[in-house]
Amino acid sequence: MLQSCAIRVSHVALWVRATLANGTPTSEVCRRHGVSSATVYEWKVKFAGMGVPEAKRPKALEEKNSRLKRRLADAMLDNVALKDLLGKRGNARRST
Repeated sequence: MLQSCAIRVSHVALWVRATLANGTPTSEVCRRHGVSSATVYEWKVKFAGMGVPEAKRPKALEEKNSRLKRRLADAMLDNVALKDLLGKRGNARRST
């Protein structure tokens, strides 16, 4: 039985292509793999025209986007820390 966290996109793409190629009925595929018919139709729409390289591309883009978001958050945190530091120094100079 398939579990959503254990499914790889490339495996789904190959599986959908193979299923469409040999003409296996959707109900048989659902029963064999323990997924709903709605899930199979969704996968058909999403992955039917994809090969393995195309299926891996969105995953790579998500990873790159995640790395860039982390870098941006770090830069923003550094910026806030510098502003706080300069603000404290500026107040100390003004009060003396």
